[in-house]
Amino acid sequence: MRWNATAKTHAAAAVIPLLAVLWYVFYKETAFSEEEQSPHGEKLSSLSKNVIIPGGEYKGRKLWSVVREVEEEYLANFRNLTVDGWKTKRELEEWLRDSTYTDDMYKIRAGLQRVRNRRTNVWPAGYREIRCDLCTYWHSAFRFDHLHPRLQFLGHLPICFRGNATQLILNIRLISDWKTTKAGFRRALTDAIAFAQHLKKALDDLETGLSGNDLAARPMIEHLVACNCTMIQNSAGLRLRDVVLFLTRTLHSHMLQWRKIVQESLESKEQWKRDKWLADQVLFEHNTVGAWRVHMERYEDVVMIWDTAVAAVDVIMSGNKAWRPLLSVNKDGGTVVNVNEEDCRCPGTIGPLW
Repeated sequence: MRWNATAKTHAAAAVIPLLAVLWYVFYKETAFSEEEQSPHGEKLSSLSKNVIIPGGEYKGRKLWSVVREVEEEYLANFRNLTVDGWKTKRELEEWLRDSTYTDDMYKIRAGLQRVRNRRTNVWPAGYREIRCDLCTYWHSAFRFDHLHPRLQFLGHLPICFRGNATQLILNIRLISDWKTTKAGFRRALTDAIAFAQHLKKALDDLETGLSGNDLAARPMIEHLVACNCTMIQNSAGLRLRDVVLFLTRTLHSHMLQWRKIVQESLESKEQWKRDKWLADQVLFEHNTVGAWRVHMERYEDVVMIWDTAVAAVDVIMSGNKAWRPLLSVNKDGGTVVNVNEEDCRCPGTIGPLW
């Protein structure tokens, strides 16, 4: 509903504070019935719910039904993991290695190979509504307006959520792939800076009086999973502070993970330039094999763009106790990246942040 700018001043003065109070109370801890809780995704059309997987292991089955079955099993397994029952990060990695979730999703993708128009990269109606180009999985569009107002900025970034009413999987896609173009990396630089600016504001607000005990979403969510290997949970509903700190840590790891990836790609650039199979895979972004080889010849530019992103994010986030610096000054006065093997991988624990 839009506010009528021609309304009388005294009416605006009365209504706006009331709306602010209602908005504030809405995200406070409240009891609500099971009937009130609904998935955080947009309602799907009948067409999308009934499109068929035409090939592979799930041939003839409804795509949406199979996706829900696979995802619900995965989320149920994650839900059974608790801090008390978890001993080491290695145990977590072993569980992930043995999980069938990725394999099952691959089987779904294999069964849909001939559905997408490979020339235009367009999915037909029905499939298109539930296909997400960010995570490359299948889910309905997320209702970012269900998040706390301090978290709704996520809807303007390359981020998606999938899951059910109380459990969500977070996917951050600042960079789609190490093979993407320099323009893609420049967009990622802009998005990383915007992400950091919003997070820093939220952290500062939490330190200066914003209630971190507000619900992070309404209907409330109990579990949030990222990177397929880290999770926060609260059976009474995740709080704003929980999610802001979780996002802070996830951004930190994301920046370092991608720095490691582009550095390794730079070291292997001669191999990738000559790899005919790989060149064939990147034509959608680079148009010709020649353009791909030129891109790899100048891959130092990509590394420089991401190093700029790392430095910019670190400057924005510096000074907040929730942030572990990405950069430090060496004895010669230059900056070096604080890389350790743990930071370059997924955050990877269910326990306390840092």
